[in-house]
Amino acid sequence: MATTLTQLLNYAQNHAFIQAVGTEGSTNDASVPDDQWQDTDVTFFTNDVTQFDFADWTAVFGQPTIVRQKEPTNPYIKETADWRIFLTQFADSSRIDLKIAPVTAISAYLANDSLNTIVWSRDGSFQPRETSDASSRLYAPTQAAFNAMLNTFYWHIGNVAKGLGRDKFLYAVEINNQLVRPQLLQGLAWVVASARGKDGFNPGPKFQNLADHLPKDVYVRLQQTYRQENVKKLRHSALLEASLMIWTQQRMVQYAGLRLPDYLANRIRQLDDWINRI
Repeated sequence: MATTLTQLLNYAQNHAFIQAVGTEGSTNDASVPDDQWQDTDVTFFTNDVTQFDFADWTAVFGQPTIVRQKEPTNPYIKETADWRIFLTQFADSSRIDLKIAPVTAISAYLANDSLNTIVWSRDGSFQPRETSDASSRLYAPTQAAFNAMLNTFYWHIGNVAKGLGRDKFLYAVEINNQLVRPQLLQGLAWVVASARGKDGFNPGPKFQNLADHLPKDVYVRLQQTYRQENVKKLRHSALLEASLMIWTQQRMVQYAGLRLPDYLANRIRQLDDWINRI
């Protein structure tokens, strides 16, 4: 990755319209292993984003195998859409997530995420700063956030049961994958964060860091919820998710002092009846 970053800095220095270079994400996260799969996350700050020529850039870095281009957009200020983004995969495993942004966005860029830093500026007005994953850390949720997570989980797992009862497998499995399990993962991440107190917990993108911080038996049961290729296994997956959510609730009460909603006991009994009748 160091070689790639050097090439990116050389490119910026040789193109006068680029005023500064920022790096972000896993590029600056010491907890992410520097292996063949690590992306290089970089932003070119310019006076005019339209001056950037992607073809000119690829002439230096090589022909991509696939590119995801997102424009106009702004990953840090939703009200504006003045960034150009090129997620670029090259022939080997190397990938560069390149952003082209107006130089006026630097302050918001730095304020948005503690992993963001300016590594070079043409006039020397910015110096690299120490980075950390502080912006990505979770802490114990508020009672309102906890209630919302539980409500979403227990509402939609009922729709999984409904889909199974009607033999609508695709409906049930997609509700489970898109709406039920994400709430469980959020709850499990909150358990880890709450247990760690003021240190919090960075679950990583798509909860990639969660597995290493769960009890082994809990993680094994979580893995088993992904076995859902038929109605019988999806039913078992839903039962496992329900049991894991009860485990999660108990620990959130213990670690964070949160209260369980009054409706929960009746809803759990109802769901247990529905699923066991399938």
